Amino acid sequence: MKNAALVVLGTVAILGACRKGPAVVLRNPEVYRNEVAFLQMALEQDTAIIEEHLADGSCKCDEDGAWSSESCETAALNVLVIRHRLAWHVDMMLYLGRLSETRPPEEPPEIPDPSTLCPGE
Repeated sequence: MKNAALVVLGTVAILGACRKGPAVVLRNPEVYRNEVAFLQMALEQDTAIIEEHLADGSCKCDEDGAWSSESCETAALNVLVIRHRLAWHVDMMLYLGRLSETRPPEEPPEIPDPSTLCPGE
């Protein structure tokens, strides 16, 4: 019994030492694709709600075109990040998940200044 335990322990140690490169995690491609699609849908829906909030007068901009509160500026920045970078991030997730052969550009798209969403801009 003692010898069997030593053999198992030795085998595990050898196999662990022989592994090279990063660990490989296998995922069902359809499950992963559905997860990415769900995240995209949720972000798009939440962004639409935030955009409505920015436009309904709850957030105001001063005469210089800057948001009057930090929370409104943060909300505007979040909207712009989703509008300008969501597609890039989705493409990168699919590429890194090996569900797409097309690699997105190295640099994600630029994000405009939050003041560009000020009403009247």
